[in-house]
Amino acid sequence: MPGRILATLAGAAFAGGGLTILLDKQLLHPFDWTSAQWLTILMVFGVIASGHLMVTAWAAGQLPSSLGFGLLFVAGTWLVVYSSVGRQVETTGATTLSVEDANKKIVDKSADLDRAKKRKDYADGQVQKTMTGSYCGRSCRDWKQNSKDVAIVIKQLEADIAALGPQKPVNAQAEAMADIVLLFPYFHATKLQVVAVLSLLVPFSKTLFFEIGSIVSLGFAFRPGPLPKTFSERKAETLENVTLPPASMFSGEQPDPTPPKGGRRKTTKRFPENVVPIRGGKHPVERALEKNGGSVSSNHALAELMDVSDGEASKRWQEIQDRLIVTRRGRHVHLALRQA
Repeated sequence: MPGRILATLAGAAFAGGGLTILLDKQLLHPFDWTSAQWLTILMVFGVIASGHLMVTAWAAGQLPSSLGFGLLFVAGTWLVVYSSVGRQVETTGATTLSVEDANKKIVDKSADLDRAKKRKDYADGQVQKTMTGSYCGRSCRDWKQNSKDVAIVIKQLEADIAALGPQKPVNAQAEAMADIVLLFPYFHATKLQVVAVLSLLVPFSKTLFFEIGSIVSLGFAFRPGPLPKTFSERKAETLENVTLPPASMFSGEQPDPTPPKGGRRKTTKRFPENVVPIRGGKHPVERALEKNGGSVSSNHALAELMDVSDGEASKRWQEIQDRLIVTRRGRHVHLALRQA
């Protein structure tokens, strides 16, 4: 069915992203996995399967099973998010501490550099004070040596500061997003508050994104296909789609269909209702009397043999009265075939 391959690839990508958050670099080294890491992987796939089975059981009308899978899905999601958020906070915390430590080193070394430069300026000033003309005595030579030592310290501090580089923001993404949020006047919060909220929500949202994405994608990929329709179902569907015109559109007797061009129209000879066509050389009354042994005791009996009304039977036998022997007995008429 269309979309299954893409949905499978998307589900695998989402699942891989969630596992990368949980396992980090250990994801590519399965032989080094511990029992805790194996349990984490099984828990992720269990959550994905329970979410898919919850929907499947609900569609099948199995409410208890659907509720059970729903509880597993909620509990598993909480555990996965808890583990993932903890992992992200741990990684983020380590990065934050590293950045803060580097920034602190830069600040401390910059302060040391300022003090060293001041000491050198002071030592150079003392050299000028202790000199007698062009002669530099013992005190003058000591201050010169002090200035040289401080100059060495200054060069070392400048090299260290250059190696550390400029100060880095502790949470650059959150701070940039906080600046964007604070552009709107409806947010009455400080930048530190916005950064703190974003730092809490981002790990949770990232984990939930990968987990829900894998559940939805794999659920769509492994959805049950439609069953083929039987012949009777297709026929019934065809009859349902046929639209007949309403009966109110027709009134009176319908005209005969127009014959196609180039051919003769077939006509059917119509007889009046009181005229009965004779087929096979015998009248219907003769055939009925022969079937009944050659005679009937009344006109009503003849009508029953021909399956017509009494009046119609009377009309029919009168048409061939010369071939019959008619005997009247009161109100009854006895009819018999005239022998040759």
